[in-house]
Amino acid sequence: MVAQDTSAAETNYVFPVDVEHPGIRLALPFMILVGFGIGYALTSWLLSRFNSDLAVGCFPVAGGIVIGLLVSAAGDRFLKQIWPSGRSVKLDQNGLELVDKRRGKPPTLRITWMQRVNALSWRFTVRRGSARIPKGWVMLGLQLLQDESLVTLYTFMPEKMTGTLPEFPAFMLLAPRAQLETNELPLRDKIEQRRLHKAEDERWQDGAELRRQDFQILLAVLTQRVPDWQVRA
Repeated sequence: MVAQDTSAAETNYVFPVDVEHPGIRLALPFMILVGFGIGYALTSWLLSRFNSDLAVGCFPVAGGIVIGLLVSAAGDRFLKQIWPSGRSVKLDQNGLELVDKRRGKPPTLRITWMQRVNALSWRFTVRRGSARIPKGWVMLGLQLLQDESLVTLYTFMPEKMTGTLPEFPAFMLLAPRAQLETNELPLRDKIEQRRLHKAEDERWQDGAELRRQDFQILLAVLTQRVPDWQVRA
């Protein structure tokens, strides 16, 4: 949930990062199995009280599947409330902070609006969908660099939603890696694509995923505070 400080001259935000972090994704299959076992046993017991012939076969299996899905959905919502990733993004009128409480990581990375901000933004379309990110959604990546602070943020959005973003043209389409080894791209574009692929590697390794509504707020504040961030060198 976005926390807002209405007493300030401008609204401050605290965005959760990596809401569906690896720990939660690993826990979901376990919850499905537990739910299936409970649902199977419960359905079999209930049916046996009315008709012993129905207590075996596809009916208990169907009951197990339904209960398993319900348990995983409820467990997913519950875990997201009590098990944060340890990272968050703080956004205010002065700058942006990536707070990291994980062991061995820099506790805070700060980008200040009043100083020069170097930005990279890129996108690609998801080719292989999953339960969390359907095929055809668009990944939007944003990397902000200032002195020693490097912050890589991203989100996933439905394609229709990206078309409503005023900042969408600033996100350059990421070319296939194989294309960088050919002569299909002009030298200037090839250099830019290599920079974007390096940023994409950093996103994959330790990027911070924002909810899409939070990412939209970030873009609006960034555009207000750093109007030329969309201009590429």
